[in-house]
Amino acid sequence: MGGLPGISAAVREIREERTRGAAWAAYRAAVGVLDDLESGVDVCGHVDEAVKLVESANPSMASLANVAYILKLSCERGDPEASMRRLIGVLSRYREELIEAARSLIVEGLVVTISYSSSVEAVLRAWAGEVSHVVIAQSQPGGEGVELARLLRSSGFSVSVVPDLAIHLYLDRASLFIFGADAVTRDGCIINKVGTRLIAEAAVRRGVKTLAVFEPYKIHPSRGCGGIPISTWIWRVPDWGDEVVPVFDETPPTLVAAALTPKGAVEWGALAAKRAEDLHNDFISRVLEG
Repeated sequence: MGGLPGISAAVREIREERTRGAAWAAYRAAVGVLDDLESGVDVCGHVDEAVKLVESANPSMASLANVAYILKLSCERGDPEASMRRLIGVLSRYREELIEAARSLIVEGLVVTISYSSSVEAVLRAWAGEVSHVVIAQSQPGGEGVELARLLRSSGFSVSVVPDLAIHLYLDRASLFIFGADAVTRDGCIINKVGTRLIAEAAVRRGVKTLAVFEPYKIHPSRGCGGIPISTWIWRVPDWGDEVVPVFDETPPTLVAAALTPKGAVEWGALAAKRAEDLHNDFISRVLEG
């Protein structure tokens, strides 16, 4: 790690972060690579070490696997610095395109979500004035739902934060269950904060539409359903002690009616594998070819 100081510093920050998600992690990792390249470090001469280091920051985040994947490809092509700069630009443009795609949808009434996703936040802001109320699962361990609630309330949204196990009680009045993704497998499973799958199952039983929101850099370059490691945290249970608990779960495409991406809203479910392939190929092409 001593030979790659920029990447090593980025990895330490990513490992310590508990609120900011996949978009920030990809950006921070790309900046770490650039820091080393601009300092004259021979990153491509140590590319295997660099790839393992980036991926190790959070094995559950496909965005980091994509930074590592692009780094390896760009070293083979001889343009790692240009590719990292294009990657950072694509991250920003995707967010703008996602917001535009959200504005083309009509969503009204009460919306349910879980945890904190900057992508979901951006989409909800695009629906300001249409959504009457947002109910957010607190999302333990971590409680990131509170952060989303504060941000939305400061912008004038009507918001409630409820215990994770109570969120299903609000689905009968909901028009939509919307959630982000820390990773999407090549065959369409959604890795997100633990509890997402249970809410998706309850939503499907009640006939409530489920909508996953993500940018293509969250699609893993190689792994399928069941193949992405699920990160764990040490969680202190009051009056009990510490427990090691999973902080993500995997929602199969059969529980996801649609996906909202920078390309627009698309049917997911049975078409998930083809959709994921097309989106990921477009992402790699934009980064490597410009």
